[in-house]
Amino acid sequence: MAYPKIIDNERKKLGETLKELSSTHDHLSIATGYWDLPGTEIIFDEIKNYKTIRLLIGQEPLMPRHKAKLDISEPESEFPDKDISFDLATLSQDDNYRKLVTELKQLIVDGRLEVRVY
Repeated sequence: MAYPKIIDNERKKLGETLKELSSTHDHLSIATGYWDLPGTEIIFDEIKNYKTIRLLIGQEPLMPRHKAKLDISEPESEFPDKDISFDLATLSQDDNYRKLVTELKQLIVDGRLEVRVY
């Protein structure tokens, strides 16, 4: 099966793609502009059985017209810390999220999940 170079959840859904590929691949590398816990929960069953998972997270780009309007010339120095703190503060307290965080932490401890921020 041919896959698009970019999975955008419109033409092709990420969860479906990961499920299809997981039976034929041991290693997963994802590069994305943003990653959050609710999105991770949606695809976790599809990614948790890979032998290794590499996740490269970049900062969501701000369109030039918004940069000018907000008078932003430099990248935010506190990325991603403030984004993560904000997401966690606004996220509903949910036992599913607690379980997910515990499982993600274990994948990191086991050396199966590697996360980098660009």
